[in-house]
Amino acid sequence: MKTAAKQYIDLEKQYALGTKTYEEIAMKINYLETFNHNLLNKLFEITQGLLLVKKAILEERY
Repeated sequence: MKTAAKQYIDLEKQYALGTKTYEEIAMKINYLETFNHNLLNKLFEITQGLLLVKKAILEERY
Protein backbone atom coordinates (compact mmCIF):
# COMPACT_ATOMS: atom_id res chain seq x y z
CA MET A 1 0.00 0.00 0.00
CA LYS A 2 2.82 2.40 0.83
CA THR A 3 4.34 1.81 -2.58
CA ALA A 4 1.10 2.71 -4.36
CA ALA A 5 0.71 5.86 -2.25
CA LYS A 6 4.31 6.85 -2.94
CA GLN A 7 3.84 6.25 -6.67
CA TYR A 8 0.68 8.36 -6.60
CA ILE A 9 2.53 11.22 -4.91
CA ASP A 10 5.38 10.94 -7.42
CA LEU A 11 2.92 11.01 -10.31
CA GLU A 12 1.18 14.02 -8.80
CA LYS A 13 4.53 15.85 -8.59
CA GLN A 14 5.37 14.92 -12.19
CA TYR A 15 1.96 16.15 -13.33
CA ALA A 16 2.40 19.47 -11.50
CA LEU A 17 5.85 19.94 -13.01
CA GLY A 18 4.55 19.04 -16.48
CA THR A 19 1.67 21.49 -16.13
CA LYS A 20 4.04 24.25 -15.01
CA THR A 21 6.40 23.51 -17.91
CA TYR A 22 3.48 23.54 -20.37
CA GLU A 23 2.29 26.92 -19.06
CA GLU A 24 5.79 28.38 -19.33
CA ILE A 25 6.13 27.14 -22.91
CA ALA A 26 2.68 28.52 -23.79
CA MET A 27 3.69 31.93 -22.40
CA LYS A 28 6.93 31.90 -24.41
CA ILE A 29 5.05 30.97 -27.58
CA ASN A 30 2.58 33.79 -27.00
CA TYR A 31 5.43 36.26 -26.48
CA LEU A 32 7.20 35.10 -29.65
CA GLU A 33 4.01 35.30 -31.73
CA THR A 34 3.42 38.86 -30.52
CA PHE A 35 7.05 39.76 -31.18
CA ASN A 36 6.90 38.33 -34.71
CA HIS A 37 3.65 40.16 -35.42
CA ASN A 38 5.14 43.47 -34.27
CA LEU A 39 8.30 42.82 -36.27
CA LEU A 40 6.32 42.15 -39.44
CA ASN A 41 4.30 45.33 -38.91
CA LYS A 42 7.51 47.34 -38.51
CA LEU A 43 8.99 45.72 -41.62
CA PHE A 44 5.84 46.60 -43.56
CA GLU A 45 6.08 50.24 -42.39
CA ILE A 46 9.75 50.43 -43.44
CA THR A 47 8.97 48.88 -46.83
CA GLN A 48 6.15 51.38 -47.38
CA GLY A 49 8.50 54.24 -46.55
CA LEU A 50 11.15 52.94 -48.93
CA LEU A 51 8.62 52.59 -51.73
CA LEU A 52 7.48 56.18 -51.19
CA VAL A 53 11.10 57.38 -51.34
CA LYS A 54 11.68 55.35 -54.50
CA LYS A 55 8.54 56.84 -56.06
CA ALA A 56 9.66 60.37 -55.19
CA ILE A 57 13.12 59.76 -56.67
CA LEU A 58 11.66 58.33 -59.87
CA GLU A 59 9.22 61.24 -60.20
CA GLU A 60 12.10 63.71 -59.81
CA ARG A 61 14.20 61.92 -62.37
CA TYR A 62 11.58 61.66 -65.12
